[in-house]
Order: sequence, then structure tokens, then C-alpha cells
Amino acid sequence: MSLGQSLHRLDVTRLEPQGLPYVSEKRVFTAPEDAWQKRAFPGNACDLAFEPVVAKSDQSMVNDGLNAVFVAFSQRLVYGHFSGTCTLGGETVRLEKVYGHVEYVYSRW
Repeated sequence: MSLGQSLHRLDVTRLEPQGLPYVSEKRVFTAPEDAWQKRAFPGNACDLAFEPVVAKSDQSMVNDGLNAVFVAFSQRLVYGHFSGTCTLGGETVRLEKVYGHVEYVYSRW
């Protein structure tokens, strides 16, 4: 995550609810540490709400992909606004309607 002139790395992030419908409100957050997943960047975490931009022409989602029997790739980008808090290097930052995207990727090989 880039904030001003600084670049901050986040651990594994989660998206809930996952899957369909792609163009819907989501929660994006840093996964909690557990026995299987140790945090690489313990001072950095985010808890954000994602609100998609729904245009009349439905241009809020971009689809791209390839299906060649043994190899497949599908990508969906949903554009919208993020709001919530991030703790970066011990400092808490509040985000309000920051424009960005959520990416869904499926790969098979």
C-alpha cells in the first residue's frame, strides 16, 4: 500500500463475502495470525469496506481471460471506493472513499 511517499507491505488479505455477485459490497481485511499463517509484517493491517461503483452502462467490472483446454485464465476487476482504517508502522490512518479496484483471478494449468 502506498501512502504519501512511503510504501507499506501488508500480509495476506481476505475478501468477504467471496465469489458471486462480483459487483457487491465487500469487506477487505488483513487475515489474522494463526498456527498456519504467521505475520510477516505485524505492524501493518487494514480493515476496509469496498463499495463498487455501479454505472448505468455497467462499466464497473472489466472481464478478461483465456481458455485453452489445459490452460485457463480468468480475471475480473471491479472498481469502487474503499473506506476504513489501516495501521501502518504503528500509525492508524483513516481512509474515506479512496478509489481503487478488487481483482478476482482464476488460473488453471
